[in-house]
Amino acid sequence: SGDAALAERTLLDALQTRPEAEAIYEQLFVLYDANAVPDASKQWVRLMDRMLYAIPGSRLARLKKAEWDIVRRNYGQAERVLNELIEENPRDYQAINNLLDVLAVTGRKNEADAMIDARIDQFPHDTQLLYVALKHYTDRSEDMLKANTYLERLLLQQPVSLSRDIQLARLYLATERGDEAADLLEEAVTRGEESDMLIGAIAEIVAKTLDDEKMDERFAHYVARL
Repeated sequence: SGDAALAERTLLDALQTRPEAEAIYEQLFVLYDANAVPDASKQWVRLMDRMLYAIPGSRLARLKKAEWDIVRRNYGQAERVLNELIEENPRDYQAINNLLDVLAVTGRKNEADAMIDARIDQFPHDTQLLYVALKHYTDRSEDMLKANTYLERLLLQQPVSLSRDIQLARLYLATERGDEAADLLEEAVTRGEESDMLIGAIAEIVAKTLDDEKMDERFAHYVARL
């Protein structure tokens, strides 16, 4: 688009006067990775060459070089650099995500799982790291039990709200924890969160627990209060 082309031109002009400004390279890569300008792939390679000449030891240069190595299937080289980046910063989320890609594509699923689990153990309340873990278990490992575990941890770190409670309730239903789902919705009712969203969530739970007489009685109590 015209806006993207203007942004590219402005950033390239800025790079002429500040050739070692890592932040400028990073913003240009965002444009090229999104294919937001013409010839984005060629421009990506040109920028890569320019950055490796100007700031070869920077975090961004090494990260992007590792990404390029992954594309060219130089997995060993990419893995070495990514491990170095993570050693320097255990919360380098992009490096961690890229390393998980390398481990997955080279058939080391168990190693990838152990790596991200260990990071979460090290930083159990790091929201961004939890997102990396959720993506890993959903997309690469396809372990929905672990994915749901990390999704629950993410949701529990969010401020209490009706939207959060409904998401959690649906997760609890999906993992056969109907009583916990009911507790959440009851708390929402107690807070006075009366809305179509809440009624819809209650109806959803009722539909999925029709064979549970105890649960039916509890939901009847909810419906009567709304």
